Amino acid sequence: MRSLERRRIARRYARALVDAAVAAGVFSEVLPVLEALVEAVRLDPHLRRVLAARSLPPSAKEAALAEALSGAPEVLQRFIRLLVREGRIELLPEVLDAVRAERDRREGVVRGVLELARPEDEEYVPQLQAQFAARLGNDLRLEVRHVPELIAGFRLRAGGVLFDGSAAGQLERVRRHLVFGEQTVNS
Repeated sequence: MRSLERRRIARRYARALVDAAVAAGVFSEVLPVLEALVEAVRLDPHLRRVLAARSLPPSAKEAALAEALSGAPEVLQRFIRLLVREGRIELLPEVLDAVRAERDRREGVVRGVLELARPEDEEYVPQLQAQFAARLGNDLRLEVRHVPELIAGFRLRAGGVLFDGSAAGQLERVRRHLVFGEQTVNS
């Protein structure tokens, strides 16, 4: 199954889980348990093999997950059993990503990555965050990275938009203008 299709299917399952967990009033409990489960599967090669084995019946896979799910909200236990029975348990990491994205969407949160050319530029992060949060109209949460290749300035990716205020980006726009005649030098 292709990555794009996996994510599309995972989003559908994630919306169903979030809807059920919110309706049951246990969403705040579901997300940390789901995160722990994904991490447990990632770290346990035996559990990964059991879940990936096409020859094992769903009941064997459910039994393998029973300990990790003990104490989990019932809605999450039912959801995991559904994934196992539908042969979709391998989508668990994508489902977790989609659950996080759905939570953010419902809470009006946009996550982004702010790349800075120099560590000293971190003093500007609060200003940039406030400016772009106002522009995007959402609560903006940024992961800050240092990328010396930017030369100077910053690059911000958030909400499907790229804001490139870096010297490297400006040089690339000048290059495209000179080579291809594109009129994007000052943007």
